[in-house]
Amino acid sequence: RRLQRMFLATIAGNAALLACVGTVFKLSGATAIFGRVSSPNPHFFASFFYYNHWGAFAVLGAAAAIGLAMDLGRRDRHTSWQHTPAPLLGVLALLQLASLPLSGGRASAVAGLLLAVVVAGRMAFGLARSGRHMTLISASLLAAGPR
Repeated sequence: RRLQRMFLATIAGNAALLACVGTVFKLSGATAIFGRVSSPNPHFFASFFYYNHWGAFAVLGAAAAIGLAMDLGRRDRHTSWQHTPAPLLGVLALLQLASLPLSGGRASAVAGLLLAVVVAGRMAFGLARSGRHMTLISASLLAAGPR
């Protein structure tokens, strides 16, 4: 299991790094991958020739990061969740999900949004079961939602 967790953490970290690189490429108006390799598709993202391939990889990488963060929260009851790598994994997932609309893939952006909604619902359900007030949780989720 430890090897599986390391493998998933590597995928999540790699996808987050590629999300940052792809964002820099998009914002700088790059016409070639790393300035050298021209893509057959002008809508490339990071090192992926086709932006829809990036979208699938980003959704899977974000799901891996979220799954690892939830596993850390479930596994170690003696350590506070904030004192584990779980918040870092959450940031990695957010980086990947934020890059989806920028890449131009509509289907992957919808899949990423669906993943975020499911995770937010799961977190709200977990907080409600732990005795937190559901009205406060619902209001905070609505406040953090898309504008």
